[in-house]
Amino acid sequence: MRFNHERFRTGLFIVLFIGALHAQELMASEDVMFLQNEPEIIAQLKGWESQASIQVKATIAKLRDGSAVDKAYAAEAIQKFESVETKKAAILALLNLLHDTTPLDVYQKNGLFLPKNTTPSELAAQTLVWIGRPAVDGLAAALNDRSESVREKAATCLSSIFTTISSRASFPEEMKGGTYKKATAASIKALRDKNPLVRQSAASALGDINDCMAVPALMETLLKDEGFGGFFVRQEAAAALRKLRDPRSKDALRIAALQDTDEKVRAIARHALSIIDPHFILSK
Repeated sequence: MRFNHERFRTGLFIVLFIGALHAQELMASEDVMFLQNEPEIIAQLKGWESQASIQVKATIAKLRDGSAVDKAYAAEAIQKFESVETKKAAILALLNLLHDTTPLDVYQKNGLFLPKNTTPSELAAQTLVWIGRPAVDGLAAALNDRSESVREKAATCLSSIFTTISSRASFPEEMKGGTYKKATAASIKALRDKNPLVRQSAASALGDINDCMAVPALMETLLKDEGFGGFFVRQEAAAALRKLRDPRSKDALRIAALQDTDEKVRAIARHALSIIDPHFILSK
């Protein structure tokens, strides 16, 4: 039986073509992997996007299908939209863009300047912080992403957003009804992330969210987070417990104040104890 080279080449081409399509599908599905178990969030984000104007939708299209440079400029352009209502239409596309770590050279276009080695993901993260509260649930879901880089950016974004929100006079009213339950639960889980920057940002966010449900997890982090970068994480955990002012944390703070190997952790823990209980006496 004679070997048919042409048929072999045709068959190989088909196999490679199907494989490429499958790879594209996997990449596309991984882009939104952290939202696959959040149908309510997806429905809300798609709803906001569907109501956007033609101009906004054109910018969102660049976030998805443009070159790395176009994506970066589109992300920064969204920051210049006048209202949060307009900006939030882009949240879903911006969350997906957190995966794009393509380094850019120095570019200047339409009055916008991007410094060397800026990535689309960094600009997407900045824009999500600008959008603020409407982006919280999506960012909380992103804390479960497979990519360490995405988790790190999501945690940093949440920390920045809640630092801003907690400074508002209206914050106590905003917290009624468990407004940020998803962010609280996701941030508590993130306290065990292998990346210390994720854990540090998660602890910071939990201090600003002001939900006492986080106290036991923060106490554990304060006493047990060791290894590379652990002292930064413990500093943030102590600072978060200082903000929460929960009497349950006194014993953990006392141990940290007396025994932690980091001087700053000990100092923050002592200050936290003085706030929670002015009459508390620190003794060995």
